[in-house]
Amino acid sequence: MNQPITWELAKQLAIQTTAEQVARLRYSITAWNQWRATNPNTSAELMGANLSEADLRGADLREADLRNADLKRANLNGADLRGADLRLANLNGADLRDADLRGADLSLADLSLASLAAANLIGADLGEAILTETDWRTAKVEQTLFCDNLGLTEQDRDYLSAKGALFSNNLCTMIASE
Repeated sequence: MNQPITWELAKQLAIQTTAEQVARLRYSITAWNQWRATNPNTSAELMGANLSEADLRGADLREADLRNADLKRANLNGADLRGADLRLANLNGADLRDADLRGADLSLADLSLASLAAANLIGADLGEAILTETDWRTAKVEQTLFCDNLGLTEQDRDYLSAKGALFSNNLCTMIASE
């Protein structure tokens, strides 16, 4: 007899799925990317995952749910994070050089001391992200939304504005109220 899925059972299944996917990701990026390619309709459920200091270079994390994930000092060099949900993620000291973050949601994330050199952030949302000593050299920031960011210096704002970034605290408030 089939029992209806309760909230508690759904929560346990989500935790199990996350744990299995984290194990697969930590085991081998090549195997992870092959799994993603052969399972295009299976979403990457990594919400709340502990991937601190993980070597995720070149990982296919497109549209992954990484909300509240611990990615402190993780190596995401060249990773594909297009459309990923990285809200509230801890990316303190993370290596995001050459990462593809187009359309990613990094709002409220901690990107302190992170390297975004040569990263593609076009259309990303960095609203209220912590940006203390973040490395922006050569990052593509056209149409990237910044608002109410802690740690963003006036020099950073000038540099990013000249590169096409969007700064509007009013816009941030308007989007949050929708």
